[in-house]
Amino acid sequence: MTASTKLLIVDAREIIRAGLYYILHHSEKTAHFNIFQAKDLFEAKVSITANAPDLILLAYQSAATTEDSLFAWLKEYNVSIPVIVLFDYPQPLFPEKMKATNIKGYILKDIGSEELIHSIEQVLEGQPFFSGQVQYVSKHLLPESILKELHITRREQEIIGFIIKKLSSKEISEKLFLSKRTVETHRQNILKKFRVKSTSALIRALLM
Repeated sequence: MTASTKLLIVDAREIIRAGLYYILHHSEKTAHFNIFQAKDLFEAKVSITANAPDLILLAYQSAATTEDSLFAWLKEYNVSIPVIVLFDYPQPLFPEKMKATNIKGYILKDIGSEELIHSIEQVLEGQPFFSGQVQYVSKHLLPESILKELHITRREQEIIGFIIKKLSSKEISEKLFLSKRTVETHRQNILKKFRVKSTSALIRALLM
């Protein structure tokens, strides 16, 4: 990493962008970075074209389309900028997107600042980086084709990720800003779709 290293943060939420900027700006290893921000695909395209960043830090939102559009744009224009994707919750990797674009890292947003900095160092040195939980979940959760066949929604995928981490309905509700009752309804729907009767049976099915 050099004094001329340029990094682009892409996320629709200002609070996420500000938090990431704060962490990078206050770390000795990245304080010298030129950091750019984009809240949507248009701003991301403009920044990529104008600033030619060395790395894109892409915060993935389950409810947004910006990320999928950015993946498509990176593929269409053969942009070779390495990308680190930050997830809200553990979920399978996207091997088809990794092959089609230049995704080099997958990490969770609840990691510590040291691991975030380490992932950036690793990717800038040309090495892929995947946080432990992402690696674990990617090995065990069902492939995307099966999730589609079972009509598992994105919200249900979020909750499945937390179930894998053995969080209670109350803990999940606090992380997703939902009521406990709503989370329990989602859990029941997930059990029905996987045709199991308990959370423990669901976890066994997912980890087979």
